[in-house]
Amino acid sequence: MEWVPYTWRDPFIHPDHPPPHLFFLNPFHSHLPSGYRPLLDHFHHHNHSQGTVQLKLRDHAASLTFDEEGNFVYKVDVQGYRKEELSVDVVGDDVKVRGEHKSETEGETVERTFSRTVRIPKGIHRDTIESHIDEKGNFLVIQGWKTPVEQLEKRNIAITVAKSEEA
Repeated sequence: MEWVPYTWRDPFIHPDHPPPHLFFLNPFHSHLPSGYRPLLDHFHHHNHSQGTVQLKLRDHAASLTFDEEGNFVYKVDVQGYRKEELSVDVVGDDVKVRGEHKSETEGETVERTFSRTVRIPKGIHRDTIESHIDEKGNFLVIQGWKTPVEQLEKRNIAITVAKSEEA
């Protein structure tokens, strides 16, 4: 007998039973510390109907979306970081985002770091990639536009702060 993948057309799965991926759900999942959660948490969840790829990081700190033309927007939660503590670099086919925060007060030291890497989608020109921090300072927004030109050198991307319309 040849191997048959688990699909709704699989003759060995009754249509009234839930799909196989639901067998991996854990009702206590949200109550467990992140170190005890299965590796399934760290995979991507694709929602192609809305053009969104939600990166399922432990802290749910990033999202990647595409518009109708194929341009991309990558948002990273950077609350608590100043512009000077962030860096965005294009290295080959990847955009690398890093943040490092250190503060000391009366014998107390706080250090936080993060690093995110996202692959540049095919057709996005590396020279069109820009980044800015939103008006509230909550998200670092990285955008790139679709063009056919390819380039493979590393460059630093300046981060700008969006101006509030109320000011």
